[in-house]
Amino acid sequence: MKLQASPYRVRAGAVALAVAGLLFVLYPALRPFSDETTLAGAQAFASNAWVLSHVMGMLGFIGVGLGLLALHIRLAGTPAARPSFWAVLLGWIGVGLTLTYYGAEVYGLRVIGRLALSEHDASVLTLAGQVRGAPGAVIFAIGMVMLAVAGVIAAVASWRLAGLPRWGALVVAAGLVLYIPQFFAGQPVRIAHGALLAAGCLGLAAGLWPARPGPVRATRLAGQNAAQRAQGGRQVGGADGTESEQQALPGRAGVEEVLQAHHADTVSRRGRYDLVLAQPVPEQGGDVEPGVGGVSGQVASQRSR
Repeated sequence: MKLQASPYRVRAGAVALAVAGLLFVLYPALRPFSDETTLAGAQAFASNAWVLSHVMGMLGFIGVGLGLLALHIRLAGTPAARPSFWAVLLGWIGVGLTLTYYGAEVYGLRVIGRLALSEHDASVLTLAGQVRGAPGAVIFAIGMVMLAVAGVIAAVASWRLAGLPRWGALVVAAGLVLYIPQFFAGQPVRIAHGALLAAGCLGLAAGLWPARPGPVRATRLAGQNAAQRAQGGRQVGGADGTESEQQALPGRAGVEEVLQAHHADTVSRRGRYDLVLAQPVPEQGGDVEPGVGGVSGQVASQRSR
């Protein structure tokens, strides 16, 4: 089944990606930072801010996964569709593995913090190291590596499509690659990293927001005159018509090449690819010859309904 690059699908993913960028800033900004070997650390674990901030981080990763899907849909029908599919596959698996660790971090450490506070015993917090250690840390690392690879693949894929702000995809990829190292820094560095990810997510989301495609002005293409001469030659018939049709072939090829280059942007409001054109549209009305190009041997024109 082919994905249809309808605007609402891409825009939904773009919104999710933009929201994810904002959440990546709020996550370290609201997360309590304290000495996690003391009762102050226990109070941080047991606080509502601990839960809220980590849930924001989890929602941010989910938004990245949806953004990767939107990018894949946006690239449907282009040479970059295949690598973007692998970005979605690796990204979704990576997000799934990462969220398991976040669940332990949020809910497990919250219970440990409450227990330490109830017993007024900071030694209970040593259990936090066991929760954060293997095997959970290994699964988390694998998930983050897969997500980082997905970000790099998505950046390469978006680089191939004109119209997307390439810097946004590159910044997202850089933020995902640096996600594990930033864990070992303090709160200011982690907030700065979140701002980096937010900038990339917002930039890529802006590029994914597709404008409503306008009518294709094939009459402006260089092959117009050649195609019109071929039309007149076929009406007269004979050798002259054959010769004119041969002269029109380069013009048709030029039209088809240009239209294929803009294939990702020629999408109707209903999400169907309605454009399969192999020769220019006549300047002064008239019908395009049926049977040239198109789906099932017919020519279809791009139209908005």
